[in-house]
Amino acid sequence: MAITKVMHMKASGKARIDIHLEHAINYILQPKKLGDANLAGGINCLPDTAYEQMKSTKQMFGKAGGRQGYHFVLSLKPGEGTPEIMYDIAIRFAEKAFGGEYETVVAVHTDRNHLHAHIIINSVNMVTGYKFQYHEGDWKYKFQPITNKLCDEYGLHITPAEYSKEPKNMARPQWEREQVFSKWIEQDARFCALNAENMEHFIFLLEKQGFGIKQGEHIAVNAHVR
Repeated sequence: MAITKVMHMKASGKARIDIHLEHAINYILQPKKLGDANLAGGINCLPDTAYEQMKSTKQMFGKAGGRQGYHFVLSLKPGEGTPEIMYDIAIRFAEKAFGGEYETVVAVHTDRNHLHAHIIINSVNMVTGYKFQYHEGDWKYKFQPITNKLCDEYGLHITPAEYSKEPKNMARPQWEREQVFSKWIEQDARFCALNAENMEHFIFLLEKQGFGIKQGEHIAVNAHVR
């Protein structure tokens, strides 16, 4: 089912405060992830220079600290859509969600059995200089409905936003089982490992992506909707 995930990139405690932002942009633009479709683009920036432009915007407004950016992932049901449709949905999602006021990088990944698009935005509004704010309930009332509307135009399966926390028409365990795709978990875990500074940070990133974590001799990861 079409679903939107959200996570943020905090400032690094290492020498380079924005290293997580740079790593995230480099990750989503990997040729092996883009595949033959090679669909990547930007809004208010070019993908190849997006990191430098985002950094300059932060410096211009004196907002170099704190959260560095936000990472959205739009995923379709396995077997649905085409890379071109996925790219169109992602670009239009970004235009609608962020009002054309943030440097944005969009990339479609075709390396899994489900198409998915990564969207990274700068944390600082290039027009106002204000930081992007993500509030509780935004997934349910703002972002997932945009994804649903765009996917519905193409006749693709959607994820009803009313199931985000307290599903009324379906038992919670049943809903969760339908969301468990091992490939999704593997993909997200690899991304978190790439960006994590240590094991504690790795667990934190997984939880920010909406996974339930059980720690023991081994780490168990359960998928659930935000």
